[in-house]
Amino acid sequence: HPLKLSAHSKVVQLPVREAKRPRLGAFLVEAGVDETAIDQALQAQSLNQARLGEQLVADGAMAPATLVTALARQSGYGEVDLKVAPPQPTLCTTLDPERCLALCFVPWRDFGRIKVVALADPSRVKEVEAACQDFAENIAFVLAPREDIEEAIAQVFRERFRDGALTR
Repeated sequence: HPLKLSAHSKVVQLPVREAKRPRLGAFLVEAGVDETAIDQALQAQSLNQARLGEQLVADGAMAPATLVTALARQSGYGEVDLKVAPPQPTLCTTLDPERCLALCFVPWRDFGRIKVVALADPSRVKEVEAACQDFAENIAFVLAPREDIEEAIAQVFRERFRDGALTR
């Protein structure tokens, strides 16, 4: 899908229609996730307030990469492998690392007027957009596994975390 800039928004939006977006379970079944595992995860989800994909990963029913691929197909956002293509550390100088951890996002690439941010949960785009409002005029999003984003945050903010620990 090509990126499209919205004239009224600072966020780069991909052409996804919310009303016609299939449920995540349909993409998970396409990816080969067992339907019985999905049903069990849906039942467990109501007990522990976890999201379906997170529950399936926690149950070992699928790999984190499978979740990212399904979320990318559902949302229309791209995927990135942060282990192969890590974030540019200079993009993070003005951001609060605690906020990045809480929302599970990390700035990934700078393409001039467009900054690309990797996040784990596409339903948090608006929150991430708000956290990045001073960071970039135009933002595009890509998805990555939660664990990879957390590891990238630890690497990118390593010195700030160390300095904070030394002053406590």
